Amino acid sequence: MDKTSGTLAVALATLLLLACDYTEAHDMLIRGGAEQSGRPVSLYFVGDSPHRPFHEIAMLEVIGHGADADTERVENALRLRGEEFGCDAVVRVHVDQDFATARGAGVCARFTTADAVACGTLPPPPAASSCDPYGTGERPPACRPQ
Repeated sequence: MDKTSGTLAVALATLLLLACDYTEAHDMLIRGGAEQSGRPVSLYFVGDSPHRPFHEIAMLEVIGHGADADTERVENALRLRGEEFGCDAVVRVHVDQDFATARGAGVCARFTTADAVACGTLPPPPAASSCDPYGTGERPPACRPQ
């Protein structure tokens, strides 16, 4: 193999590797989103909670391939998707990484008051009780015994 062929082979291999670096995003809208707030979107990993009421906007999934198969890039992509939906946070986040891909998923959430959900201003999550809309064991003032 001459020098020109070797250089061409290296250039072609580099182009092929660069073409394999990408991030794909998937989402499923649960409720209508809101306008972007301009505030940074916080991530709350599984087992962590924002400790304030929220309603779910969308389920998000991001998959990084090649050089984008990095947990930091996937977390940043989840934040960016959250911003696009007008979310304050992405909750229940989990990220998995293997050799060629990194996958992150979570629920895009908008902060609210428990009273807004209890009073019907916002619909409760599908399988939730109206007096414990987030399954936290806390009851909004409207549902507390008098």
